[in-house]
Amino acid sequence: MKFLSQSIGILTLGILASGAQAQSAAITAVPISNINVQGDSDPANLTQVDGKLFFTAKDKIGPALFVKNLLKGTGINPKLDTAPTLLKRLPNSVDQFVVKGPAGKEQLYFHVLNSGLWTSRGTPATTVVLKKVDQITPLQIPMSFLTTFNNNDPKNGRLFFAAIEPAKGTQASKGYELWSSNGTATGTKLFKDLNANGAGNIFQISSIPYQLVDVKLPGGNERLVFGAGLPPSANPNNPFQLWASDGTAQNPTTQSPNLGTYNITTTLALEPDDLTGTGSPSNPGGHCYFSASGVTDTGTRELWITDGSTINTVCVTNGAGVNPTNLAAFGGGILFAGQDSTHGNELWISQESDPLSTTTLLADINLGSGDSNPRGIVNAGNKFAYFIATPDGTHSYLYRTDGTPGGTSEVFATDTTLSPATANLNHVSNPVGMTPLLDDNGTGLVFFAGDDGNGNRILWQTNNVAGARATPATTPQGNAIVNPSGMTAVTLAIPPISRLYFSATVAGSEFGYKGTELWVYQVQ
Repeated sequence: MKFLSQSIGILTLGILASGAQAQSAAITAVPISNINVQGDSDPANLTQVDGKLFFTAKDKIGPALFVKNLLKGTGINPKLDTAPTLLKRLPNSVDQFVVKGPAGKEQLYFHVLNSGLWTSRGTPATTVVLKKVDQITPLQIPMSFLTTFNNNDPKNGRLFFAAIEPAKGTQASKGYELWSSNGTATGTKLFKDLNANGAGNIFQISSIPYQLVDVKLPGGNERLVFGAGLPPSANPNNPFQLWASDGTAQNPTTQSPNLGTYNITTTLALEPDDLTGTGSPSNPGGHCYFSASGVTDTGTRELWITDGSTINTVCVTNGAGVNPTNLAAFGGGILFAGQDSTHGNELWISQESDPLSTTTLLADINLGSGDSNPRGIVNAGNKFAYFIATPDGTHSYLYRTDGTPGGTSEVFATDTTLSPATANLNHVSNPVGMTPLLDDNGTGLVFFAGDDGNGNRILWQTNNVAGARATPATTPQGNAIVNPSGMTAVTLAIPPISRLYFSATVAGSEFGYKGTELWVYQVQ
């Protein structure tokens, strides 16, 4: 199954406070650290938490957690900007970072392989392991995080996640189940054993919760929506199904079927995948879209929508078999890759206000029955969305859409950008990692990594406006930025900060050292 083998990545974007601005002028990129003087430090997992930038990197001794204070040093010169500091050495690699808590009370959660769930508030004393829990190694099922779940009580928000606690002495493991944490060791515990009656090996006693989504409801209430159940290979009569919780572990009753933690569907919407909350990452909307087996169970998959209740869990593409994938929230609904026999796999759109009548093909990029396979869809301030598509079935390019057929087109490079030896001078091939750096109005830049026509991967930028072309981001001396990854937008109102942090290769003699280090791209 796709959701058993894939990693559940966390896309980290800074939350733009009111008043912060992202302009398209006076931009310069520089490395701001030389953490590993003997080679590459390979910064990863860049995450902004309450005015601090956390990340993992390797110095000359080994892997560690680092932190950079974003509230000190606003210059782009590495001598003026504050350098990252080593927070704590870690016993193993980190596979997931997540932020939880209301503004001003945020804290970082992260999972260290074979060590457990950790937390940090940016000091060595607050960087501690909360619980020895882990993932199911044989299937590489990662811990699945939900960033916040307040349920009308922001002071007591909790982190929900899926994990397995090893057996202790005569106490057997309860399997891979649903956990929650309030940020303390005593408050990090098993929330509910969804498969309490399971017996047998580790897979047969586990419900394996995955793709946890926070669905916000009117009145400030919330529902946690997720998939769970036994793998069909372990029990053919109990495949993965859709579940929900109001934040309490009680079982539902006939009088209150949507209170507690409950199974939404038992015969339809089997093997739900691509669970996607509408709205922005910081403010999910009132519904969750997902793909699941078709109503007629013909081997195809359909698009579904739910608000966390059984009665409002509906198949949107009733019997059409569009096989939706790559779902992404956009403008009060979603964009996704869907298919039909006439157009192949192309870009579709659905509006949550009326999903039954608004779910339709948006753009046939590879004309006819060929597939353009839209993927990597990223919302840029609900003004535009960016995605990767293959218009000829072979080459992958960057596209921009405003949610209308006429407003969907390729993002070309400037005419003189690429090497003259490149056949298609205006295309930017193989784009990945689109990251918006925007103000409150959706104005600003979108960064991504792409080919330069000479065999290099470089950092590109484009204005978040219709028809804007892409140009390479450069250093003060005009050099391209090579091998960028982990792009993370950071925007703060006080002090006014609008920056892109990322990992890239320091090459040449411009900065006096070489290696893969932490960079900043600041808009002044």
